[in-house]
Amino acid sequence: MKPETYKLLDDGYNKFPEGRAEVVPTRNDIRDAEIVLGVSFHDDYIDFLLRYGADYVGANSIYGLRPSEEMDIAWSVIEQTHFYRNDNWPYVKKWYVISDDGFGNPIGISPDGHVMSYDHDRGQLYEVAINFEIFLTELLNFKFDDD
Repeated sequence: MKPETYKLLDDGYNKFPEGRAEVVPTRNDIRDAEIVLGVSFHDDYIDFLLRYGADYVGANSIYGLRPSEEMDIAWSVIEQTHFYRNDNWPYVKKWYVISDDGFGNPIGISPDGHVMSYDHDRGQLYEVAINFEIFLTELLNFKFDDD
């Protein structure tokens, strides 16, 4: 990721440190998770895991291998990916689920690195961002209408 992206993330974490995972995973932990899910994590997501573990970015939780103090115990990339796969959500079999949209729809990273979601109300697949770093920067730069 670009240094400016890390700076934005670090600034957010300095204001809200309890949103961050207490323990970051090792490279072996990450490899084990990839094996369990049958995927290869993309480099930017691996860097995020090694640096932050898991965290809130803007209003979204970004799942890691272990939850942060503020996250529910089942909020990990493994549990959430298994949840949506076991519930037979379309497209999720090839993704790893890194977040949700707040309406019960998974946000995952596809094999080509695109951040995708499936809207169950509309029955529609859509691209959230071209890659994980852009997804994070969009979350960090999101402004509500009254801001």
